[in-house]
Amino acid sequence: MSRTLEAQIVTYTFANPADPEYKVTRRLNNIDTKATDQQILTIGQAFATLVPGDILIEAVLTQQSAIVK
Repeated sequence: MSRTLEAQIVTYTFANPADPEYKVTRRLNNIDTKATDQQILTIGQAFATLVPGDILIEAVLTQQSAIVK
């Protein structure tokens, strides 16, 4: 048997230290299967700059694989 990576999804979570109740998530589908961890984090950090005061607090990578006999 072998496993083939077919798709990746990343979910970013952002917070704002000025507002403890504020939390926003953004989900991106169809992440290139060759994307490195550093590239994924760099994109999340770039998104954080779009809203003043936001910081990236979490990035969760979900991978979808097919198991082939």
